[in-house]
Amino acid sequence: MKWLLLIPWTWFVACFAFAAAGLLLLGARTGTQPIDYQGYQHAVDGLNRGEGPYQRPEQCRQLWRGIHQAELFVVTGGKLGALPPAQPGPYLYPPTLALLIQRLHTGAPFFICLLLGAVIGFGWLWLRAAQASPWWLLLISGSWDALATFLAGNAELLLPFLTLAAAWLLWRRRGVWAAPLIALTVLIKPFYALFFVAFGLLLLVTDAPQRRAHFRALALAAAGALLLAALDIAAWGAPVRAAALDYFRHAMDYQWWTLPVAEQTPMSLWNRAPMQGLVLLGLPAATAQLATNVLWLALLAATLWRCRGRRLGFPLLFAIAFVLLYLGRPVGWGLRLSRHRAAGGAAARRAAAHLGSAAGRGHRAVADPLVGAGANGPRRLAELLHPADRPPAVGDLDRPPRLLAAVDGPGVPRGRGAEARGQLTTDRGQIEQE
Repeated sequence: MKWLLLIPWTWFVACFAFAAAGLLLLGARTGTQPIDYQGYQHAVDGLNRGEGPYQRPEQCRQLWRGIHQAELFVVTGGKLGALPPAQPGPYLYPPTLALLIQRLHTGAPFFICLLLGAVIGFGWLWLRAAQASPWWLLLISGSWDALATFLAGNAELLLPFLTLAAAWLLWRRRGVWAAPLIALTVLIKPFYALFFVAFGLLLLVTDAPQRRAHFRALALAAAGALLLAALDIAAWGAPVRAAALDYFRHAMDYQWWTLPVAEQTPMSLWNRAPMQGLVLLGLPAATAQLATNVLWLALLAATLWRCRGRRLGFPLLFAIAFVLLYLGRPVGWGLRLSRHRAAGGAAARRAAAHLGSAAGRGHRAVADPLVGAGANGPRRLAELLHPADRPPAVGDLDRPPRLLAAVDGPGVPRGRGAEARGQLTTDRGQIEQE
């Protein structure tokens, strides 16, 4: 019956391949580009004019107000057909993404195919790392957030695959190979550094026998990533570096957080990050960012203390680090299932949702699309850190590959895996008798 496993793979690939084909056909017939890719192309146009990739803060605020006015129009009974054409949001990345598109002369078709490859690559590596059934792919293909992000042509879909691949290489102590992936990820969205910091520290506190080997791999990865990032920044050129420096100095001015709270919808509804909640409580954006950073450090410290000395498999380490990332990042998009989703036209398609993460406690693997993890992050983190002192369920023991993912990983002395298998078999017999 192994042929049945082809069903989820076929459905998964077909869903995103069909979406990619639709985007490519639409672009070929009408010249229309995905809405988020239009934002990247506008940044490239600015680079070509020698103006840098960024719009002025006043222009960014005007775009956010336009999205807010579109939401009000729809919520108050206006017809979607009467809305003006959707405008892409402002470019809010380091210059690297725009420069790559400019220098490689990649158009929207290539970018769409790149996103398709990243989605499929994530699914394959996710199942391989978690040793899970292909049926878990239905979580991704059934996610409206993942599909909307894909249709928008958002670069966010590249990052889960790059992050998972880099983490897998770090787990295997291949720091040199992980360095380029880490550098590219952080150069696209710098706050992903929170994930790699958390993941690296978790490796060090949970795998004492291999701590020195992990430290060497992490040091090589960090040094290589920093070197590659420095080389890339040097290649930006003086004008682009100056524009980027000015952007990072005044980053809050480019966001909707500077608007009155009543004018921050629907962005404030889509953004599920804790920082957005603090802004809605009335804190200034800079203060909310500082409070979020302090909260993240406290959660990281508590997590490291809770996990110290425990033998955790790769899926669980990845899941904990990814949830911590969502608790620390300033923006974490998730579509709201209400009329607000239609408001804002193309801005709704900007909702950035991550494909997922797998977690295992030695006896199970947990799949979680992590949509809205900012709102549910503390609960999810508490679930992941819950003591694993209860015996595994009988149904979970029927899946030995996933069951043994945590006990046969790197750093487990020879013979420990067989010992664990024997103990789990004994536990299974006891449970069945009960």
